[in-house]
Amino acid sequence: MHSSVLDAVRELRGETDLAISKANANRYRIVIHEQDGAQTAYYFSAPIYHLAERTLASLRFTDSGTLQGTNGMISVFGNTMTLTKKQDKIYCDLGTGSLQRAGAIMIGEGIEIHPTLNGAAVKLCCDGEGTTIRIRTERPFWHIRANSKYFALMEEPFQPLLVLSGIGAFGDTGELYGGVKMSFQKVHDQEFTVWICSTSEDKRTLWFEINLYEPKLFLDTTVESRHPSENNAYGSTAFLGTTYFHGNQWLYTRPDYAILADVQSRELDRVQLYLPRYAGKETTLSGVTLSRRFCSFGSTWENKVDTERAFGEGRAEGRYHMLDLTNILVDPENHMLRQPDGWVLRAKNGGYTAVSTGDSSFFPQILAVRFR
Repeated sequence: MHSSVLDAVRELRGETDLAISKANANRYRIVIHEQDGAQTAYYFSAPIYHLAERTLASLRFTDSGTLQGTNGMISVFGNTMTLTKKQDKIYCDLGTGSLQRAGAIMIGEGIEIHPTLNGAAVKLCCDGEGTTIRIRTERPFWHIRANSKYFALMEEPFQPLLVLSGIGAFGDTGELYGGVKMSFQKVHDQEFTVWICSTSEDKRTLWFEINLYEPKLFLDTTVESRHPSENNAYGSTAFLGTTYFHGNQWLYTRPDYAILADVQSRELDRVQLYLPRYAGKETTLSGVTLSRRFCSFGSTWENKVDTERAFGEGRAEGRYHMLDLTNILVDPENHMLRQPDGWVLRAKNGGYTAVSTGDSSFFPQILAVRFR
């Protein structure tokens, strides 16, 4: 993730000075005035403004080890991370030594905790046996959603309170070697343990996110041939293409068009999707339309919706893959926003690339909409 939300926009534009609109009231976007009179809205896949103060997320721990998320508070004391949202408190015991602040992050022996928009990303060095996170709550949670890539405490059938999701397993030089796998055990209704390790079972640096939940711009899920019955609605990383652990993996996605209501009555020039990239710069992404609407909570490799036609290819731009969505989201006659049922992203011509899904609060996707 960048050191600030504005730095992400600066990187995409290649500019340091931003003419920011002060009229924006949408928590997901920053609007920039263009020199020709147009505007470009940068919609992040997760909210970037605090719910109460309506100020941009700080992405920086304080001296006391606290971080204000977009709708909750995160604090680190000793080796425990506490996430607070309204009356709920969740305690995550990391099993490490004590942590202290260093710049914007918290560090300890073999561990770093980085701010996300509404939680933290943990970087942890461990051997092939992985690590165990102990999660404690102050009230019972009877409904859990989990798979080999995430663990979620559910407030409602389709709304979590907290999600722990894997990013990837990295080598000493920072190169991505693969994903992480996890499993959980229920100790009782207020305590759970989550085991996380590298898919290669070698000594690796593991990255994973722990976030309080906010609704996302993109409703998505990966599906994969190696685990054909597994749904991955809350996983934060997609390994698009073919890998040993996942097999062939695709990403089904569509926007929540209610979040894009600000531009639904505007004339659109261009719509571009930026997917943060962890690996696979040389891999080309293909966007493919769907025959009908898919369900992000029910889709698996076994029952995936059929695809129709390719509409574009994504190319690597810095730390992102950029895919032009103008052809499917902009009506060519009136230049207004269209609302297709979604599309699939998949790797083209072999290999794989690892990108953030719409559920990442550490390195969120960005939808750039230029309008008049």
